[in-house]
Amino acid sequence: MDAPQTPTPTAPPAPQSSVPIPPAIPTKTHWPLIIVMTVVGLIIVGGGIYFYVQTNSQTTLIDFFHSPNATSTTPTTSTTTTPVTVTNTTLQYLTFQLFTYAAPLSAAGHDTPTPLDKKSLEKIIDDKVKNLGRGDGTARQLGFIIGPLTLNHTDEELRGQIRSMFEIAEAKNVAVGFHIDDSMFWQNRGLTKDKKNIEWLDWQGTPNTGRELSWGARAKIAPQMCFNSTAVVSEVSRVARDVIGAEIKKGVDRLKTSGKEHLFAGVIAGWETQIGPDFETKKPLGYCALTNRGFSATHPPADIDRERELIVQEFIELWTKSLMDAGVPKEKIYSHVGAPPRKLYDMLKTQGVSFGFSEFAHFAPVPSAFGKYHSPGFSIYDRRVPQEIYDELTKNGNPAWALAEGISGNPSPDPKEQGGWEGWLAGLFNHGATVVNVFPVGTDSVAATTAFKKFLLGEKLVETAR
Repeated sequence: MDAPQTPTPTAPPAPQSSVPIPPAIPTKTHWPLIIVMTVVGLIIVGGGIYFYVQTNSQTTLIDFFHSPNATSTTPTTSTTTTPVTVTNTTLQYLTFQLFTYAAPLSAAGHDTPTPLDKKSLEKIIDDKVKNLGRGDGTARQLGFIIGPLTLNHTDEELRGQIRSMFEIAEAKNVAVGFHIDDSMFWQNRGLTKDKKNIEWLDWQGTPNTGRELSWGARAKIAPQMCFNSTAVVSEVSRVARDVIGAEIKKGVDRLKTSGKEHLFAGVIAGWETQIGPDFETKKPLGYCALTNRGFSATHPPADIDRERELIVQEFIELWTKSLMDAGVPKEKIYSHVGAPPRKLYDMLKTQGVSFGFSEFAHFAPVPSAFGKYHSPGFSIYDRRVPQEIYDELTKNGNPAWALAEGISGNPSPDPKEQGGWEGWLAGLFNHGATVVNVFPVGTDSVAATTAFKKFLLGEKLVETAR
């Protein structure tokens, strides 16, 4: 989750964090390239764990999951969750996220993405295969997902990365997939120069000052995109359909000819899709997209937060429908939202926060992950899957779904902040997850490796009691 942050605490005091705040980002235009499987990954995944709360025009850092005082005073109901039946014909993928883009943690102009280092990726993949095995290719399969694929990449750069990964899949008999950044890094396309394409702070059309990321330190990047502007819709649909989707379709077709179609794990369309707050004012955005939906200061929506949720959901479907229109199988397309657990918001309500849960979730709560052209995907940084995800899956008929981002615990350099790997995997795979995309923190520990091997060998995973 990306949200505002300042180091100044406010009353009421937040629970004491047991997780060190990651180090500040170097003052350079580009962050050094992160390939994967190093502790540097904790900075990248930090957005999934830290939540920042605005109170009296200030902000308070709340780290909820492992604080000894983090107990919600709101009564909760214990729900028994029955695992979803996974048939012998259901292929489940254990994938590892490979970072192949040096994120420009600044709002500065043109970005020049670093070329894909195919040899380095192959070395990482060879080492993982040696340590874990590949799975049987029928029920369980090892895979690797690259990303983020961004709108800052040129069309040919995107095509080249996709081609390279399909070549690796066929040569090494490992599954591959792709993780798209849908709206964070997009200034190269020239769309940010037009006010109609960036979000507004108000009905008067005041442009936002930039989007904020909390990837280890407060960082300002390109402005929050107006998801339904004519130019944005046109370019997103073109890139998703004619570039990314079309190249994936070619790769899948090549795998089919060699009997290896199962080596395509899927495509995750989004990187915690959301309407984030304005960088300078921390105010919620969305007025550009609301105006495009026919609303105004004199004709506001009855429920403005719900309308913003619908805007997010429609933007997700813009990406996923375009991918499907290119020929990517619907069952291999996933969304990615990073909604925080409801229990955290309930705790914050006792501290007197004035905003609603929708704003807290950046207008992308769990239901936003579901749509007509894809399966749902979520970020999960905890040792158990939040109950509201299970509940929403049940409401929607228990579809296949993905862990789009996460680990068992906190993204911290302290190994004590991770653990319970087998129970965590069981809470995902035993409940119908078809892709579990693990981010690179704590994944080389003995406990993690043992759990990964157990899954790939086809052994039963034992779930942690709730």
